[in-house]
Amino acid sequence: MRDGMADIPERGLRHVVAIRLNRGERAHIERRASEAGLPPATFIRQAAMGSVVPARAEIPAVNRETYLELARVGSNLNQIAHHLNAGTATGVDESVIRRLAAVAKSLALQVLSEKRQ
Repeated sequence: MRDGMADIPERGLRHVVAIRLNRGERAHIERRASEAGLPPATFIRQAAMGSVVPARAEIPAVNRETYLELARVGSNLNQIAHHLNAGTATGVDESVIRRLAAVAKSLALQVLSEKRQ
């Protein structure tokens, strides 16, 4: 057993147990499952088996400017990748791609450091 759960792979789940809930109970289970990042059935199964159901950590709001810049860079990288894959990229300077990748990496690190604060 791990965390109170039998070592049964997900694909081995063959039995269905139907339960009746009132509207409030269903909403509560769905909200808690969503907070834990789990489907309701998995949440109920883990809770019933005595497993500690993880609460999803609240993610702080990302700096809007950083997010928008990352979206612009990602869009540019996707366009370049599309042209490279199609064989239609002409005059693409490899150093530009390296700089874009560096900016994207820097922005990703900024986003990660904001989550830790």
